[in-house]
Amino acid sequence: MKEFKNTYRVDIQVLRGIAVLSVLLFHAKQTYFPLGYLGVDVFFVISGFVVTPLILRIFIPSVDFDIKGTFKRLCTFFIRRFFRLAPALGTTLILTILLIIVFSPSWDNRDFPHQAIATLLVVGNWGAFTFVGDYFYGNSNPLVHTWSLSAEEQIYILLPFFFFLASFFSLRFRKTLILRSVFMVGIISLIAQFLIQAFSHKYFGFDTAIVKNALFYSPISRVWEFSLGALAYAHSSNKISEINIRKNLWSFVIAVAVAVSIVYFLVSAPWPLIATLFAFIIIYFKVLLHLPSIVTTILAWIGDRSYSIYLVHLPLMYVAKNSPIFGDSRRQIIIGLSLITSILLGTLIYSRIENEFRIRDSVSNSGNRAIAKVFAIFMLFPLISFLSLDFAIANNYWGVLNIQSPSNGQSFENSSCKSFNALTPCKYEIGTSSNGIANLLIGDSHAESLSNVFSQVVDEKSESYAIWTKGNCPFILRNTVQGSEYKEVLASLSLVNEKVSCLDHNQQILEYLQSKVPVRVWVTNRNMQGYKSSFSWNISNGVLQSLVSLNLKTLADAAKEIVYIGPVPEKVYGDVPTHRLLWQLSRGNITNFRIKDLPNGPFDDNQFFTKEVLPVNATFINPIDIFCSTQNCNLGGDYQFYSDSHHLNIRGSQRLRIDLERVFK
Repeated sequence: MKEFKNTYRVDIQVLRGIAVLSVLLFHAKQTYFPLGYLGVDVFFVISGFVVTPLILRIFIPSVDFDIKGTFKRLCTFFIRRFFRLAPALGTTLILTILLIIVFSPSWDNRDFPHQAIATLLVVGNWGAFTFVGDYFYGNSNPLVHTWSLSAEEQIYILLPFFFFLASFFSLRFRKTLILRSVFMVGIISLIAQFLIQAFSHKYFGFDTAIVKNALFYSPISRVWEFSLGALAYAHSSNKISEINIRKNLWSFVIAVAVAVSIVYFLVSAPWPLIATLFAFIIIYFKVLLHLPSIVTTILAWIGDRSYSIYLVHLPLMYVAKNSPIFGDSRRQIIIGLSLITSILLGTLIYSRIENEFRIRDSVSNSGNRAIAKVFAIFMLFPLISFLSLDFAIANNYWGVLNIQSPSNGQSFENSSCKSFNALTPCKYEIGTSSNGIANLLIGDSHAESLSNVFSQVVDEKSESYAIWTKGNCPFILRNTVQGSEYKEVLASLSLVNEKVSCLDHNQQILEYLQSKVPVRVWVTNRNMQGYKSSFSWNISNGVLQSLVSLNLKTLADAAKEIVYIGPVPEKVYGDVPTHRLLWQLSRGNITNFRIKDLPNGPFDDNQFFTKEVLPVNATFINPIDIFCSTQNCNLGGDYQFYSDSHHLNIRGSQRLRIDLERVFK
C-alpha cells in the first residue's frame, strides 16, 4: 500500500489557497468577482488527486483479494473521512446557529435549519436545490455553500463500492481496471450532463432553469472534475506509469467525449471546463512551485486551513450583508471585516478542532467509543439544535434581540402569513371594526413581501388595515376570464390548493371589500411574464396586462381609492441574471442599451401602466423608478434587497416606504 502513498505537495496547498480565496471574494462581492465560484470546481479536481491513492490503497493491497480485508479498509477510509470532515462542520453549524439567534438578520430563517439538516444527512446539495434554487442569486442562505461538501461525500460513498467489483480481478489487471473505471465514470458523468441539459427540455418538457440548477448541485456534474484529478495523479505516479490510456480503446472514447463536451461547453458555459483543465495542468506540471517563496508560503498556509475557512466564511458574510444591526452606511466595511474574520476564525477552527481530530483519526484512536463521541458532539447535537430552531421559528421566535425580521418582508401577526407558503392564503386585520376599514392590501406573494413596510406606514398614520394575500394568485376575477383567449388562465387559476382556488380566493376578497368599503385598496403582484413562465400560458403580455387593468377598474368601483404598486424588478431577466447583464454593461460590452427599455417582465408591465389610463381614483407606484436609473438597477449589491429570485426582503421593501407615505399626503 505504500506504493500509493500521497505525499504532501506544497503546490497543491497553494492551489487550495487560491481556490478558497476566490470563493471568499465571490461571496463578498459577486459583481466584482463573478468567476470566483470556480474555486469549488478546482476543489473537486484537487479531491480527485488526493483521494485517488486512498481508494487504490483500499482495493490494491496485495496480489490476493480478501473481501474481509477490503471491507475493513473501506470502513477505515470512511472513518477517517468522518474524523477529517465532521468536527469542523459541526463546529461551523453550531456557530451559525449562534449567529442567527443573536443577530437574527434573515428573512430566510425558515429555510436555514432545513439546509443545515440536509447537510448533516449528506444531502446538502439537494437542500440547496430545494431551499435556495439558483446558486448565483446572492447569499440567501448562510449554509448554501455546504452543497459542495455533500456532493463530494456522495462521490466518496459511490465510487468505492463501484470499484469493489474490480477487486475480483488479479493485481495486474486490478490497478488498470480501477483507474480506467475512475476515468470512465468521469466521462459518463460528462456525457450525462451534456445529454440532460441539452435534451431534457426539448423531449421531456423540463424547465431549463430547474434542470440547470439541479445539474449544478448534482454529483453528476462533479464526478468528471474528480476524474481529472485522478488522471493527474495517475500520470504523475511513477508506480503506475505502465498504464498507458493513449494506446487502447478507452483513449478513443475519452477523446470523443472530451471533444463533444468541449464543443458543448464553449457554446453554453465554458468556465467550469476551463477552470478544471487549468487545475489539471497546474497539478500535473507543478506550475505553482515557481511562484515567489513568500507567495507560496502565504497561499500554502491558507490552503492548509482552506476547509475550515470555506465552511465558516459564508455564515459570517451572510450576517455582515443582511443583519439590520450594522446599518447600510457601513455595510461594505462590515463585509470586508467578515472576510478577514473568516480567515482568522477558520484558522482557529483548523488548529483547535479540525487538525486535532485529524491527528486522532488513526485506527488505534478511532474505536467505537471515540466515533460515538465525535458523532454525538459534532453531528447529533447540531441536528437536535437545528430541529429545535426549526420548531422555534415555526412558533414565531425570531432571536434574543427581538429584531423584526420575519420571512421575506412580511409582518407576522398571523402565523400563516409568516410561513410564506405560496399556496396558503395570508389574512389578518389590525384595528378593523364592523363599521369598515381604512386600508386593504391584496395580491400575491409580492403583496405579502411588502406587508411589513405597509403595516409600518399605516401604523404611523394610526389607521386600520387588513392584509389578504395568496401566493401565485394575481387579483383576477372569474367573470373577467370567460373568453376563449383566457382559457389557459381560467384553468390555472381554478386549481384548488389549500382548500381554495385563486379565483375563489379573489371572489372572497371582493365580497370582503364590498362589506368593509375600505378607504384605500392597495394591490400588487408579480409581472405577467413571470406568470406566463410559471403556468406556461401561451398568451401575449399585452392581453394579460389589459386583464390586470380590467380587474383594477372593478376594484375601483368598490373602493374610494386604489393604489396599484407595479411589479418590482427581478434578479433574472429572461434567462440572463440581471447582475451579469449589468456587469457586461459596465464594461461597455453592450452599447445603446437602456435597461428600462427591456420589453419584458416587470419593465414591460410598469411601462404599460405608466401609459394606461387608470381610474380617476387610482394611484400608480412604479418600482422601476425607485430601483432603476436609465442605465442600471440598484438591487442592493449582490441582491441584498431580495430574499430569492424575485421577492423583496425587508431592506428591499423599505425602499418603497417614501412612495407609500406620499399616498397619504
